[in-house]
Amino acid sequence: MTAATRPTSQLSRRYAQALLDTALENKAEKDVSSDMADLNEMLEREDVLADFVSAPLYSKDEQFKALEALGKKAKFHKLTVNFLKTLAENKRLSALYEVTLAYRQACREHNNEVFVDVQTAYELNKAQMSDLEKALKKTLGQDIEVRQNVDDSLLGGMIVTVGSVMIDDSVRGKLERLKLKMKTGTNENSQLKEVG
Repeated sequence: MTAATRPTSQLSRRYAQALLDTALENKAEKDVSSDMADLNEMLEREDVLADFVSAPLYSKDEQFKALEALGKKAKFHKLTVNFLKTLAENKRLSALYEVTLAYRQACREHNNEVFVDVQTAYELNKAQMSDLEKALKKTLGQDIEVRQNVDDSLLGGMIVTVGSVMIDDSVRGKLERLKLKMKTGTNENSQLKEVG
């Protein structure tokens, strides 16, 4: 499961939605969205920040000072810094990573976008990715954001996941289904009679 498709708690979704609503009211959605994406990336690759937000060892004042310093260094919008302080004030800073994921999802929903996870056996080139995005957009009737993951064990084809729906059109998936049919003795062609 990719980070972007990982489920988030109701609490994280509420915080994320409140931040998005405030950003929209203040015409700061673009800046705040950029900040939240940066925070998500920092939390995924910087152990120091991840440890800081998850450790209950620091006082509220220490957390505020650290968050202000982070906001200044990263050039975060004032709304983002105030939001981080609100999380600290409410003792919810440990939920920050989940909130960044929920915020991304809230933005997609606000913009009527759908996140599509595509696993392929090899990296798709720009033309292939463009064709795939057009086909998915036409099929779903919505704007989409595609994240591609390469998994060479698929052998060929792809697995497309939209929300909780997964379509497995990989060679590996087809072979596994064939193997299952052979084990259980079911065969789609069992109704055909030999013509002779």
